[in-house]
Amino acid sequence: MLNTRCGLSIACCLLSCGAGTAHGQLEGNTVGVLVHEAGTQPGYTLVDGLRTADIYLIDNDGRIVNQWVSNHPAGNMVYILDDGSLLRASDPGPMNGTQIAQPGDGGLVERFDWDGEVIWSFIYNDPEARQHHDIQPMPNGNVLILAWEYHTLEEAIEMGRDPATVDPGVDHLLAERIVEVQPTGPTSGEVVWSWSSWDHHVQDHDPSKPDYGAPADHPGRIDFNYLQTNRPDWLHANSIDYHPELDQILISIPRFREIWIIDHDLSTAEAATEAGDLIYRWGNPQAHARGGPEDQILWGQHDALWIPEGRPGAGNITVYNNGNDRPEGTYSTVEEITPPLLEDGTYELIGDDTYGPPKTDTCFIYDPPTDFFSSFISGATRMPNGNTLACAGGRGYVVEMTPDGDVVWEYRSPVTPAGRLMQGELPQQGTTSSSNQMFRCPRYPDTHAGFIGKDLTPGAYLELYPDCTGDFDGNRIVDGADLTVFLGNWGLCTEDPCLGDLNEDGIIDGADLTALLGSWGLCP
Repeated sequence: MLNTRCGLSIACCLLSCGAGTAHGQLEGNTVGVLVHEAGTQPGYTLVDGLRTADIYLIDNDGRIVNQWVSNHPAGNMVYILDDGSLLRASDPGPMNGTQIAQPGDGGLVERFDWDGEVIWSFIYNDPEARQHHDIQPMPNGNVLILAWEYHTLEEAIEMGRDPATVDPGVDHLLAERIVEVQPTGPTSGEVVWSWSSWDHHVQDHDPSKPDYGAPADHPGRIDFNYLQTNRPDWLHANSIDYHPELDQILISIPRFREIWIIDHDLSTAEAATEAGDLIYRWGNPQAHARGGPEDQILWGQHDALWIPEGRPGAGNITVYNNGNDRPEGTYSTVEEITPPLLEDGTYELIGDDTYGPPKTDTCFIYDPPTDFFSSFISGATRMPNGNTLACAGGRGYVVEMTPDGDVVWEYRSPVTPAGRLMQGELPQQGTTSSSNQMFRCPRYPDTHAGFIGKDLTPGAYLELYPDCTGDFDGNRIVDGADLTVFLGNWGLCTEDPCLGDLNEDGIIDGADLTALLGSWGLCP
């Protein structure tokens, strides 16, 4: 038995030696942080499993800094606001008799404070419309909601839809609706602005129906018969972003292989007129009959975002290019473009040409490219230091890459519907995805306003490990930090559980110190 006085002397000596490091744990990792090199953007990353109810904020070592728990799985995007609260789209399932149920559905917007209490809960989920995929917080405190809008097939045919472009069994079509909601109470909100794609069609099928014309002559309109569809969700918008200085909205339409921009500086009534037509579109000129297959750049893309002010490339647009049916091969990239913005806030379009640029600057491509691919979901963000953080969502795999193409951080999410994985395990693998899917994986810099005054002390790793005696802070190393906690609890136990009572005899003493010192160093 170690003499208590001697043990305490050793303890003091160990405290003076510092806390050590746990970076050796990266070797052989199957989940969690796989690579962490110098040059990583300092900050905290949100991990929200696609079919799970727990949302985690982790540091760059993969340790949990904060956690929120919803009663519902993701539906799908999540944000940290400037006051430290969490804004999340959740999926409570179909409500109020709605028949709208498609991949990416949600229907509930929740806001949690830093401590996990729900402070706003707004349902947008009824027979007429249902939130899906993404939401976007606005500087004025309102929230943009991306939603499906229900229309019967008969309505669509009366609007010029060619029934031959709709597969048998499809009895309704879903338009894309964007609403701006002003919170008015803990469970209420007022729609103060709206826009619908249903008001902006062009069709060349039936001259007796509305909006008849040649799509090439109307680049601001949506060709109602461009696609053959086997499901109601024929557009499948999957992201929304807002530019406060331009007062414009950016959305991603993967079925058209395009991104669109619309003007928000309109009344709802004006948004339903020609003024609400698309003011910019890019990625596939074939969708408006102004190009051929050789002009297509986007392949089932997600997460179109303006690069914020203060970051390299500010004002440009990044988009995760999933790569579905890409002629060069099956792999994902991140594209960056500089849209042809004019001084009046419109975009240059010359004659019968299409919107530029004609080519893209690919700012993220893995080496080898085919090792980074997700056929669905996914996203990418430009970091303040110029790096690009890309999430192959179908595989729960995140990579941070420098402008020179060097990988400085890799992460594989351990979060699955069945629970968090143990280190050494791998997610279940399917043909196109794995069990640790994430819609996106945004990182917030450590200077983010929402972190001011918050406790950012890291706890345990998000992935699980076998018990490690004396590792009180869960960082997989028994060191000075754990010893400080231990000595602070010295003596008779006054709480349950009693942190430091390693032999569970009701007192923290020399016997427990012996056990702690015997585990000193990296956990096995």
